[in-house]
Amino acid sequence: PDLSDTILNGEDRNRRISVIDMVVDSCDGGDFDSVHPCSNVTSLDGTVYCSQAPRNINIVLLAEQVLAPICTHIVVKAPSNGYTCPIKDGLVFLLPNEGRLPKLDDYLDMTKTDFEHMWKMKERNAEKWRPDEPVAFFSIPSDCETPITEPLKVTCPTRRILVHLLRSQSSMGENIDVEFVAVKGYKGSAYFPQSQLV
Repeated sequence: PDLSDTILNGEDRNRRISVIDMVVDSCDGGDFDSVHPCSNVTSLDGTVYCSQAPRNINIVLLAEQVLAPICTHIVVKAPSNGYTCPIKDGLVFLLPNEGRLPKLDDYLDMTKTDFEHMWKMKERNAEKWRPDEPVAFFSIPSDCETPITEPLKVTCPTRRILVHLLRSQSSMGENIDVEFVAVKGYKGSAYFPQSQLV
């Protein structure tokens, strides 16, 4: 099925939000085997990415279009069944079009509560978003069989998104299994001023 039919809702269509065409630019988790490569995450076709590394994983997605899109939402799906380490939580960062990844030391143990508190304090103190700060925290319920969608706290033109997958401490295995990751937004940079809070 067309990704737009599966992911976009009526409000998205009214706001002219689209599914941004993304490819995997880099992944530091390794592949468990040749059947479960990281490239599987960009297709909602039942294939799954299984990492090899027993730790948190960084996946950088790159927009295929030349004009930097305005990313507004992250969409993530965990494998429905048959996998011992389905993804539960993760952070999202907006990256500059070129350059190194942000240092994640301050966010290795971040929870959803920590993320919400950080943003509440920033809004209370009228602090501007810094490019090394996460713009979304997603959590997937264990019984969820459909993609979950989480809005980004900041919208700005960028072709690169970092998805920081947090390994579940309660999983039976040591790696991370994720079926699908996508980005929704505007395919032109004329919709929002840069770094607008949403």
